[in-house]
Amino acid sequence: MRNQLLIVISLLALGGCQSIKILTTSTLEPATGDGEKTQVIPIAKSTFEGTGSQWEQLFGATNQGQWAKRCNVLLDAQTEEVPQLAAAALTAAGGVVWNLAVDAANSKIDEIQERSVKSWTATWSGNKNSIQRAQCFAVVRLSGDKVPLTQMAILFHTKVAITGKPEAPALQWAPLLVGSRTSLALTRKEGTEGTIGLSLSVAAKSFKDGEFTVRATDPVSVSGITVSSPGENVPLNSKLVGDDQYSDPLQFFSKDDNSSIYLKFAVVESGSMAGLNTKAKSELKAWTDAMGPVALDAWKKKLDKEAGN
Repeated sequence: MRNQLLIVISLLALGGCQSIKILTTSTLEPATGDGEKTQVIPIAKSTFEGTGSQWEQLFGATNQGQWAKRCNVLLDAQTEEVPQLAAAALTAAGGVVWNLAVDAANSKIDEIQERSVKSWTATWSGNKNSIQRAQCFAVVRLSGDKVPLTQMAILFHTKVAITGKPEAPALQWAPLLVGSRTSLALTRKEGTEGTIGLSLSVAAKSFKDGEFTVRATDPVSVSGITVSSPGENVPLNSKLVGDDQYSDPLQFFSKDDNSSIYLKFAVVESGSMAGLNTKAKSELKAWTDAMGPVALDAWKKKLDKEAGN
């Protein structure tokens, strides 16, 4: 069986196809996610206070004054700095053993690709007043250690979209900065590190005329996020994201400033081993994760209906 599998791999190599690259590429092992927690943190003055501030834990020590200003947070004494961050087909040869070898190769490819796309969510609850007062939110994945360490942190900036309806305001969301240590997704190893992509979506849950409503943004994608294997002394990397990646307006309903609003952030981490159409699949997963199972069922029914036509 092993010899047959080696023959399959050799023929794939001769064909130069994507499958052999997936099977033979050195990979960076992902974090298991065991014991990890997620959190949504509205960025406020307290985020930047003290030695080893919460901001330093999320994104590193540089440019605190610059980012406080970007998030419209007034510090007592701030030093403004300019960010320096980077931003072929086989013909069947016959025989049960051969077919099993091909199945084994395909199974391995499927396993690698499945491990290369992982998602997580984080939630926040508040009201109209608090959501509009905080202009930045950090969405964070933390280790399960006694003293949790940031594994992935995304800084979102919001801006108001004019709806003309005070009871139905809307916000647009843009990722500005990513802090990263590890990924939940398997990816290609490049030296001692690897890179992944993120697909991000935000859902708002609120009440309209006593009925629960859910709206979600179209996903936004960010590429080139540096990650390391899990372990001790893993560095915290930073990635600056362009300012122009604002989502479509996310509308929610609020009859007054104290009306309850719930936010759900969906983050899909995609490694470089995920295969074709990774971006489209990851964005779809981010959207359905944010919206929940009802949206996923509706989307499946829509696809089934289109397939039947």
